[in-house]
Amino acid sequence: YGRGKYEEAVERYIHAIGYVEPSYVIRRFLDSQRIHNLTRYLEELHHKKYARERGTLANTNHTTLLLNCYVKQKDTVNLAAFIQRTDVLFDAANAIKVCQDAGHYDAATFLAKSHDRPADYVKIEMDHRRNYENALEDIRTFSGDAAEGSRREHGKERLAHGPA
Repeated sequence: YGRGKYEEAVERYIHAIGYVEPSYVIRRFLDSQRIHNLTRYLEELHHKKYARERGTLANTNHTTLLLNCYVKQKDTVNLAAFIQRTDVLFDAANAIKVCQDAGHYDAATFLAKSHDRPADYVKIEMDHRRNYENALEDIRTFSGDAAEGSRREHGKERLAHGPA
């Protein structure tokens, strides 16, 4: 890193995952010119092979930072690829929120559906996409309390946009 060989440095830091504190590495690559190196490191930090008994070495802040790196780079391809990977661990609720806040509703709805978070899916469809038909269809598949909660929260808005 000190010699300016950032690609080499990030590979070495990846091999040191579990030994070197992630915050140390993140601080080194936080410069906007090194964002692609930071992204690479954070992707590997989320990888299952580095997971401990309690889950992944990556925490919600790391997930937020990684997703924001994709957003800042306008890298929707790698964002979509990351959230679809099965070999990574991350907090789905946090990832949905970050994608939603960044306006990546396709990614947010994919996460909500694939991580069994129907209330989040309905909220995105109703509040951001204004796709009331899809939201209604999804609410119909909910069981008892989940369906009732969604109807109570979004029912008025749904009725205002056509017959149920």
